[in-house]
Amino acid sequence: MEEPMGPTFDQRVEAWDRVAQSTRAQEAIAPSSKRPEGYAKSGLNHADKLAETVRPDAELTIMDFGCGDGRVTAHLVNRYGRVVGADASPAMIARLAKRAPKVEGVVWNGRDDFPVAGLMFDAICSFLMFIHYPHGDGREILAALAGRLKPGGIMAIQCPLYDQARRPVGWTSVGVWTPEQFVLAAQDAGLAVDAISANRGRYKPGAAGKHHGALQVLHRPK
Repeated sequence: MEEPMGPTFDQRVEAWDRVAQSTRAQEAIAPSSKRPEGYAKSGLNHADKLAETVRPDAELTIMDFGCGDGRVTAHLVNRYGRVVGADASPAMIARLAKRAPKVEGVVWNGRDDFPVAGLMFDAICSFLMFIHYPHGDGREILAALAGRLKPGGIMAIQCPLYDQARRPVGWTSVGVWTPEQFVLAAQDAGLAVDAISANRGRYKPGAAGKHHGALQVLHRPK
């Protein structure tokens, strides 16, 4: 039996922007960290995890794609030289401007042309974004991100990998890839895989695997 197709790419973006304009924005971004202090801590934890892969350096230009309101991005400004937060939702970018005014916010969905001509990045990260898009859309986004990465640049993507893929039916459901799907998408985008962490079996809501939140690490060959 085939899985339901679910919303289109544009419908998912529109739903995300509506959430950004509501009082449920933080809960939608990080459902497990509803309290304000837990929400901020979750962003700091992700920034610390990123620093293990992309060493803090005032010379680096970094983009947080799917940044939302800056939950993670706000913690990057004192670690890297130039920090850009990109999100498909204009309302989220407006929230970002309030939370982290030192971050350069751009509205970008990973499909249209990048709004800042010529801007390339030493590193690109993305947290809790790929879970909301089907594999086909995710492949397009990964390729678009690769096009913004400098030769030798690092990409750290939070994309859960399991033995069995799962398509997100709606924007609130969780989609996962197989390791094979991720490696092929990376190769097609011209990226080399440095490290991936996969989970055995299939994803079960409420019972995520040990490596569900791991960062998959790639780089663009020089």
